[in-house]
Amino acid sequence: SSYARTAQTSPSKPIVAKELWGAPSTLPWAVLFTNPAAGGVARHPSQLYEAGLEGLVLFVVLNWAYRCKLATGRVSGIFLGGYGLIRIMLEFVRQPDAQIGYLYGGWLTLGQVLSMPMLLVGLGLILWPRMRAPS
Repeated sequence: SSYARTAQTSPSKPIVAKELWGAPSTLPWAVLFTNPAAGGVARHPSQLYEAGLEGLVLFVVLNWAYRCKLATGRVSGIFLGGYGLIRIMLEFVRQPDAQIGYLYGGWLTLGQVLSMPMLLVGLGLILWPRMRAPS
């Protein structure tokens, strides 16, 4: 895989401590980790996706939401719902835990299941002020 970038990692840790590897990928920005545990194949740089989406994108959205002076609870709802949604999406490009694997159909992971309550509570906080508004 000459197209893959090489990521220098320690023998026990990917880019970020104890993070799961990205799934194998043939995309031009795939990363070839030097750690033998990565299997010597190019992988999605899921740690970078995570930093960009959970860090930068979510910060920008929350900053905008805060400046709009939304109803009580909505900014928190946007954070919880946004974080949960991003986690669910990122699981599609990550290697599942070796000891757990996929829970259903070769696509559902424990990370997605554990993120669903965050998404639902977030949606509830976003919609709650609308349901409480006097008609």
